[in-house]
Amino acid sequence: MAARAAARVTPCWPAETRENRMRVRTIASLGLAAAMAAATFPCFAIQDDAPLVRPKQQPPKPTGATLLVLCDMACNWKLDGDPKGHIDAGASAKVKVELGQHFVDASTEDGADQLRQFVAAKSSGQIIATIDLQPVRVARLKAEQETKDKIAQEARDKAAQQEAAHLQDLRDHAAERFNQGKTLFDQKRYGEARPLWEKACDGGEMSACANLGMLYQDSKSVSQDFAKARALFQQACDGGNADGCTHLGLLYQNGEGAAQDYAQARTLYQKACDAGNASGCTDLGNLYQNGLGVTQDYVQARTFFQKACDSGNMEACAGLGGLYQKGQGVAQDNVQARTFYQKACDGGLQSSCTTIAELSKQQHELELQEKARQAQENPVQQEVVAPKKPNDHATAGYNHGKALYDQKNYTEAIPLLLKACDGGETLGCTYLGMIYENGAGSGVADYALAQNLYHMACEAGEGLACRNLAWIYLRGRNGTTDTAQGLALLKKACDGESDTSCLDLAIAYSSGAMGVAIDNIQATVYYSKACEGGNRKSCFTLGENYANGNGVTKDYAKASTFYKRACDSGDVGACNNLGEIYYKGLDGTKDYAAASGMYKKACDLQNTYACSTLGKLYQDGLGVPQDNTQARTLYKRACDKGDTIGCAGLGTLYENGQGVSQDYSQARTLYKKACDTQHMDGCFNLARLYLNGFGVVQDNTQARKLYKKACDGGYSDACTNLRNLN
Repeated sequence: MAARAAARVTPCWPAETRENRMRVRTIASLGLAAAMAAATFPCFAIQDDAPLVRPKQQPPKPTGATLLVLCDMACNWKLDGDPKGHIDAGASAKVKVELGQHFVDASTEDGADQLRQFVAAKSSGQIIATIDLQPVRVARLKAEQETKDKIAQEARDKAAQQEAAHLQDLRDHAAERFNQGKTLFDQKRYGEARPLWEKACDGGEMSACANLGMLYQDSKSVSQDFAKARALFQQACDGGNADGCTHLGLLYQNGEGAAQDYAQARTLYQKACDAGNASGCTDLGNLYQNGLGVTQDYVQARTFFQKACDSGNMEACAGLGGLYQKGQGVAQDNVQARTFYQKACDGGLQSSCTTIAELSKQQHELELQEKARQAQENPVQQEVVAPKKPNDHATAGYNHGKALYDQKNYTEAIPLLLKACDGGETLGCTYLGMIYENGAGSGVADYALAQNLYHMACEAGEGLACRNLAWIYLRGRNGTTDTAQGLALLKKACDGESDTSCLDLAIAYSSGAMGVAIDNIQATVYYSKACEGGNRKSCFTLGENYANGNGVTKDYAKASTFYKRACDSGDVGACNNLGEIYYKGLDGTKDYAAASGMYKKACDLQNTYACSTLGKLYQDGLGVPQDNTQARTLYKRACDKGDTIGCAGLGTLYENGQGVSQDYSQARTLYKKACDTQHMDGCFNLARLYLNGFGVVQDNTQARKLYKKACDGGYSDACTNLRNLN
């Protein structure tokens, strides 16, 4: 066989060409299994000695890319969830990334705005991720503002709805609140009325606005504020409330809260009067009567006063009375004047009642002067005429007037008492005289008129009038002191069953007053007569005199009789003194039961000594069941009101633990309180505590000092203990 060239083993597929190589690559992609299968059937061929053909090597695949991140605002950023740091506004950051999908998270420095952007690294080049946070922020802020605007609008809508509901409520309940406020105002509960009227005014109730203005004008529950009052009156007047116009006019008239302006006041009064407001007519009448801002015109004044009086305004009725009394715009007519004054007085205008009383006083003085003149001209007619029997109206008038007198309402009492006096009720004359004598209601005494009134009543047998007349003479209030006349009148009054007159005489005879010689027998006679007449002071004085032998022989039995009368009439001193007689057996026999009854009565009448002594009876079980609890109550009641005997007695209970827990400290406090006010029992007991060291540091020096004080105060046992200590 011919020699062969060196040969190379090659696969048994067709000779390699460019097309074949492409085909081979394609076939290779069918899988390793097919390639291996082909390889299991190798075949070899002899090839000419030519260059070895090798497969062309593939270029290496790229493994990563560069990511460039740009932020339009300063931001913090993350790559695939991993923090990467901070980027300044408009700056950038680079980082190597693997090929594939990535996401970039960026947020503003305050964390309020975030943005995520996805990027795909497909090649080894540079990828740019542009992070635009500014639009995100703008969108967020816009959304937030829209939300805020929506919430604000909803709030405005809600507020408007609530305000509408509130205003509707104010309107719906305005009248009700006004009436509630009026009720409170009438009860003088101004602070409670004000908020109700404020709501009623806001609800359109103009009467409430006017009344609210009055609160500010008169400083009731608020500080006085004329400007505020003026605004409220103006609101009420503008809203058709005539009272508001009247009140506003008064402010202009007086220059309160505004410059004084009579013309403006007249306009407002006229508006109110035209609307039927009586106060407006009255005030308008006053302007015409006094020529304030208008030409003085009594006829016009009368017209407006009449209109207002007919509508029930009492000040207008009084104004008419004044016009008739003075003859201004009408013929002078006191009868007509009195009629209008009486109407005003009956309507509650006190000044008119006073005016009537003054008119009556003047008329009465004229009548008395006329009677005196007639008596001088016709002395034969000076016989005392029997007083006329009072009629039912006079008696009723007196009772009403006396009730007002007792209330110190003299202005209203005067016309009633005057009518009673004129009707034959002598007590009416008497109490009317007392008003004039004392200047009650006016502050100016009129002794001459009082003397005349007393004289009339005394002549009619009124004992109290005779007594008062007697003191006019005794005190010289008619210009000359006349003791003889005074004593004679007192005796007449005493005979007329004036117990106080009998007492006056008794005091005079027992003391030598009024120029009489001391006469204990006469004094006792008059004290007895006064006591029989129900004068408890006289009964008490007789009891004192018999108990102490003052001008009479000492007689505890008689003293007890008179003390009992006085005690039964409510004289606390008499009850206490009678208890002393029973307690000490001064009438011959001790009677603790009777004593306890008297002391209880006196204690109930606020006599602290009686409370203390009654406490002692309960502590010792004398005349009452032994009861330390009751004793403690009585001692404390007396001690709390300053009775040192009660303090000392309460101290013994605390020292000995009787009815209370034993408490030396409390005992010491009570004993000291008694001792400091010179109650020797307290000093003696306090000394005992210091001597024995009960509740205090044992101190013989202090004990000695206290015993000496008690001894010097007449406490004999203290003297004995002091000697023992020395």
